[in-house]
Amino acid sequence: MLSEEEKLLRRRAAKTKWRLKNPGYHTEYAKANRERINVSSAKYLAANPDYVAKWAAKNVDSVKTKKAAYYAENSEKISAASKEYRAKNLERKRATDKAYQLANLHKFNSRNSKRRAIKRNAIPYWAELDAIDLVYEKARSLKMEVDHVVPLQHDSVCGLHVWANLQLLTKSENSSKGNRHWPDMP
Repeated sequence: MLSEEEKLLRRRAAKTKWRLKNPGYHTEYAKANRERINVSSAKYLAANPDYVAKWAAKNVDSVKTKKAAYYAENSEKISAASKEYRAKNLERKRATDKAYQLANLHKFNSRNSKRRAIKRNAIPYWAELDAIDLVYEKARSLKMEVDHVVPLQHDSVCGLHVWANLQLLTKSENSSKGNRHWPDMP
């Protein structure tokens, strides 16, 4: 009499052999029975909640490869869905961002310290500091952000923290610009 493990191994071997003989069947069946498969999968996952986590832990490289391929094929779709979700859940997004910031203050402090140091080194002796202060004051009164036209930090350019290199932008404009665009960009 065969043990359960031996029976399982024989069933798997038989399935593999059958699939090799009928290579297109699985794809055709999946297309024709998508809804049925989804329902069955959902039931199985509900009954076995740890299955996905265990499988993903065993197949880390496979998961990464599949995710990267999916993102490469659907980057615009993913970006649009993400943007739509953020717009619909603005308060929730702000709350999670704030919680992350509080949990990772050391990272934010480090990044801000680095930026301040770069900014200090980007202020020439001839800079009009009063004019710079007025730009920041105006930005606060208009609820806008001060942006450096030529970024202070970039691989191919280093702008100065001077009045002529500052502009006022809305928060969304400034976030979308980042340090990727400036006049006469190479």
